[in-house]
Amino acid sequence: MMRLGFLVQASVPSARQYVNSHRASTYELTPAGIAASNELHKQDPKARASFLDKLTAALVKAHPGFADLVDVASQYPICIPEYTAELINRLISTGNASQALAEDALRYLTKHWPDTIEKPNQDALAKCITDSLTRRFPESRAIKPSQKDLLDTINDALVAFVAKSRNIRLDAISFNVCMSWGTQLAILEQSRYVEDWPGRTLWTTYRIENSAVVRRGFKEATKEIIQGLAEGSKIVAAAMPDSRASGFLPIYRVRAQAAFKARVNLRLVDIVISKLLSDELTAPYNVQVALGRATPPPPSEPIFTFQTRRFFDILITDKEVAK
Repeated sequence: MMRLGFLVQASVPSARQYVNSHRASTYELTPAGIAASNELHKQDPKARASFLDKLTAALVKAHPGFADLVDVASQYPICIPEYTAELINRLISTGNASQALAEDALRYLTKHWPDTIEKPNQDALAKCITDSLTRRFPESRAIKPSQKDLLDTINDALVAFVAKSRNIRLDAISFNVCMSWGTQLAILEQSRYVEDWPGRTLWTTYRIENSAVVRRGFKEATKEIIQGLAEGSKIVAAAMPDSRASGFLPIYRVRAQAAFKARVNLRLVDIVISKLLSDELTAPYNVQVALGRATPPPPSEPIFTFQTRRFFDILITDKEVAK
């Protein structure tokens, strides 16, 4: 709160042993803190939105790494390759593990890369992976690391490498924390299922207008989302096996295409789908949802709910033209 400018600077406990001596302390709100508190306590969506704007601006001002993340993602989406244990085992079986992994990751990483920034180097990526593994698992370590620990370390190394290559001043842990902030503030979104963007893809859902944060909301983005759902359905169908391409498709995959195209958050796409299902919105196509094979989406993708029920699959079909 002090770093954000919402509290007057004062002494705080620097370690657990000093907590009791500060237990009766009180802290004074700054004028900015009073304004934010007043807005937060109002039962008014506009006041709450104003509070989130103030919090966003304060975070950007106070945290250089967070400022880098939202600025860089607004210029060009960020795509970070991610690996499973099976993929890594296949790559390391071919020879030099770090080089093989770096070559494979770089192929995906540079598929979508801004023209204004020099493309990353394979040797630098291989060194980043090797150094990360060496730091976490020194040769003197008696216990052999688990496959999960190895996988997490490699994926974190890729996050850190992409951040550095895109001039974002964040390590892997801080990157994920700041991404979480951006998602909760509705200015950043991500999905691992944007077709043709192989990996964890991040984009912004706002713009700066007259020094204010303007999110791409329902009124501004609805038409683009409706169009994106139709286009996304075709893109996903083309990428799916023939057995699924002609019928229902996973909602999380279609939703990811629409959200990325419209540069909005996934929740807003869910709202539009719900309004299409309840006939509150119209579209040049029919929409149906189903439980499908009752297979939930991957943990990284939220579950779509409509009228308190969960649905996993979606079908978008052309409307019949009345004769």
